[in-house]
Amino acid sequence: MIKGATEMYTREQLIALVQDHAATHETYPFNKINSHETIIWTVMKHNASNKITAMIF
Repeated sequence: MIKGATEMYTREQLIALVQDHAATHETYPFNKINSHETIIWTVMKHNASNKITAMIF
C-alpha cells in the first residue's frame, strides 16, 4: 500500500501494483465455471518459481 493512502484500490490497480513490484502472472484457480461462489479470487504467482505472491479478492 502506498504510504498515506486512504482510499481503496480496484482489482485492476492491485494487480498492476503487484506486477510492477515483482515478476508475476495472474491465475484464477478457485473460480470454476460451474461454481456457485460469487467472490472472484485472483492469485498472483511468481513467474520463475510459480509460488504465490499475492491473493486478491
